[in-house]
Amino acid sequence: MKFNVTILGCNGPYPSAGGACSSYLLEAGDSKILIDAGSGSLSNLMKLMEPDKLDSIILSHLHWDHITDIPVLYYNLLIKNKGGLFDGKIDVYMPGSPRGIASLIEGFEFFNVHILSEETRFNVNGCNFSFERMTHPVECYAVKAEFNDRKFVYSGDTTLNDELPIFAYGCNLLLADAAFLENQLKADSPHMSSAQCASIAKKAMAEVLALTHQNPYTKISDYENEAREIFPNSLSVKIMEKMEI
Repeated sequence: MKFNVTILGCNGPYPSAGGACSSYLLEAGDSKILIDAGSGSLSNLMKLMEPDKLDSIILSHLHWDHITDIPVLYYNLLIKNKGGLFDGKIDVYMPGSPRGIASLIEGFEFFNVHILSEETRFNVNGCNFSFERMTHPVECYAVKAEFNDRKFVYSGDTTLNDELPIFAYGCNLLLADAAFLENQLKADSPHMSSAQCASIAKKAMAEVLALTHQNPYTKISDYENEAREIFPNSLSVKIMEKMEI
């Protein structure tokens, strides 16, 4: 049975011209789970499916470059509801903070919101999900999906975190926050570099490292070259690329 992820958006903290911010469609068998919904990603999702057919939505954290299209997705559901085409709720798993933003999403009537913690576990038609708290200015979680003996891990946004290689150990695909190159890192940088992502993938004995959260003004090849010096099986993701897990 299929187990893959399609890159709906991979920029941050804002999209490139014609791009989109972090968003990923995970398909496990017949199930479809949206992970994050950054700026511009809904239109890419709609190239593949209708949003009301999603089984679940996971939001790694509540920064705008990961959730901007959630209210837009809500409008899609609202218009369909008014036209008699949708009458249900989609499960949304997300952190409970920052509280103001969380309350906004909780107020959307077509979402059934579940608040994440490190203890959260759930199953979507045979695909098992678990979470690990990361280090970021707001509450943020790495996401693990396990299906048919294959394992996918998405770091969310984080600085270098000793728990991530443990959480991701043995994964087939590690999708990691590589917002910076090593020479761009500062003491207070809230994201990892490509080299740091590669060191995580090496420690985790990952099969493939996929670099995301790309700054629009950094060359894709620079991200890849830096990571490959440490972990050769590294690549930078591209919009609408489908990756087998």
